[in-house]
Amino acid sequence: MPPKAPAPLGFVALLNRPAFGRLLMAGIASYLGIAIADVCLVWLTFSSTGSALSVGYVGASALLGGITFSLIGGSLADRYDRQHLMVAADLGRAATVGALVVVLALVGFHLPSVLVAVFVLQALSAVFTPAEQSAIPQLVAGPEVAAANAVVRSSRTAVGFVGAAIGGIVLVLLGPTGGVGINAVTFGVSAALLTGMTLPPSAAAPTGPRVSFLEETRQGFAYLRRERALLELTLSATFLNFFNSLVSAFIVVYVTVLVHGSALQFATVVGAELAGGTVGAVLAVRARSEHWAGRAWIWGYGIGGGACAVLLGLVPVFPIVVGLAFALGVLTAFSGTSWLTAAQRYVPTGMQGRYFGIDNLGSIAILPVSLLAGGWLIERYQVGPTYLAAGVLWLAVGLLFAIPRPLREWGSAVDGVPAAPDLPLPSAAGGMERILFPPGSP
Repeated sequence: MPPKAPAPLGFVALLNRPAFGRLLMAGIASYLGIAIADVCLVWLTFSSTGSALSVGYVGASALLGGITFSLIGGSLADRYDRQHLMVAADLGRAATVGALVVVLALVGFHLPSVLVAVFVLQALSAVFTPAEQSAIPQLVAGPEVAAANAVVRSSRTAVGFVGAAIGGIVLVLLGPTGGVGINAVTFGVSAALLTGMTLPPSAAAPTGPRVSFLEETRQGFAYLRRERALLELTLSATFLNFFNSLVSAFIVVYVTVLVHGSALQFATVVGAELAGGTVGAVLAVRARSEHWAGRAWIWGYGIGGGACAVLLGLVPVFPIVVGLAFALGVLTAFSGTSWLTAAQRYVPTGMQGRYFGIDNLGSIAILPVSLLAGGWLIERYQVGPTYLAAGVLWLAVGLLFAIPRPLREWGSAVDGVPAAPDLPLPSAAGGMERILFPPGSP
């Protein structure tokens, strides 16, 4: 009989860990600014151009930044000090937002400048995110990872909800440029908090003999090919994120045109989805869903998310839209937290940066096409039919990926496992020792 996994640590107790507390507060600061800036920048783009395609250009440019630097960011997280990478990324993001605010204040809305800024921001985020995701399981013990992820995600979605509401108010009181500028300050606060954080040696700069950057990247792809469940999850995310992006990126168009809503109603819909994310992350911990992460992903994000998108296309009534946005937030956060916790406990420590980088690349590589196609479809066929078609196809993909057994059954491998094992570092002569996983590995 397998050993019983320890109960997750209480949420409050996690806050007494100084390093984790700083990481948490840094995320709260930066995500508050991101939520405010996103509402303001999307509204500014659409109100200045009147074009859904312009909104698609902004989203596509941001995604291209993430695609370009995903592999680089993942390998950097396995190669260098993760704390220093996060601080450098935050300082770079603060400088980028500051430069954009100067352009908006002096020149006015200038689409090429916005496109460059969001590209750089997402490129820096592609360095920050794998470093952060790889550091979390080193800051807390294995059974505590789920609670830590829930605290991080729920707190960020909570401040995102507040930020979306503030964004609607800022649009009215300060204008969109002022709202974007707030994000430069919050990135600076995040960098300051992370600078004072002390990481254990295993979460800082990895040590040992190193091979070339290309060889490390190749090893990351080889690892993902061996792990069928993780590979299927990444492939499913490629298609599911395609339709999710098409729905979420044009919510400003949906609310404005189809619901006939105001800027405040747009912010309310965004905030409802973020509030749902807070609930979903906590529910994932209570249900200990990392132990059945594959089913949580398929039924939550794939099938449940697709059903919500279908209803958005069929029933564009504001109170119902708010409820559907909340439900979509719950399902997305529940499945995402389940996957992240299971991956952090399952993937070897020395491979996590590369895994998260490659998964990020696979998850978003097709999204620029989604945004450009969404903008074109909305302008040609209107927003209602586009949303309905996206929802139907989203649901169909979720049902399709419910068939493969490795993904459907993934998650049991983390039962009773205290933490992900360290990956033996490859020697300069090449080759790698066999990685031994616990029973039940896909």
